Amino acid sequence: DLNEKASVGNTGDGLHMLEEIGAEVDDTLLVKSSNIDFAMALGFTWHNLPGVSNQLIVDAEGERFANEAPLASTMLNTYLLRHPSEAYYGIFDTVNTNADLLAKLEEYAAEDNARVVVYAETIEELAEKLGMDPAVLRATFDRYQENCQNGEDPDFGKSAANLVPYAEEGGYYAAYLRPASWGTIGGVMTDETMHVLREDGSVIENVFAVGETA
Repeated sequence: DLNEKASVGNTGDGLHMLEEIGAEVDDTLLVKSSNIDFAMALGFTWHNLPGVSNQLIVDAEGERFANEAPLASTMLNTYLLRHPSEAYYGIFDTVNTNADLLAKLEEYAAEDNARVVVYAETIEELAEKLGMDPAVLRATFDRYQENCQNGEDPDFGKSAANLVPYAEEGGYYAAYLRPASWGTIGGVMTDETMHVLREDGSVIENVFAVGETA
């Protein structure tokens, strides 16, 4: 479930026109990573997206797979893209979560939808609601808690400042997370002065391409 954040007007018209006149198109398109996103139902946009750097993030099996607080936030999105899973979840408690976010999680948890957010009083119950093996999620959670309490993450190198232990009481929310893209990078082949090239390497006169089109 990849959330595409590119403008609805970005339909590739420039690339289509260049293809029609015989330009060579590089077939190595790359996804331009965004910040990871929550379920669309929660209504977050890029400017009010909650941070997840202090959370434990697990895959559909209930296992941790990355540093949740890398140097650049878009790196976390890339970790999700490179770790294929049917779903990803951020775990939140009722003590350390921002009040506004907590209110929204509580509101939507009433629907008990694992593709949005669910609530449970225990980690085991949370795992059952997410279709995970409770023992696996419990082991992941306990290991993460141990790292937080020690202020050190030997598993993925998360900084001590982001290792915030979870409250033992009050229950837990699992918010559905998904990787997002700001678009793609790729385009037609050009020479050093940005002339567009044909597949045989010849220049198409008076046609230039720059930016993500080149």
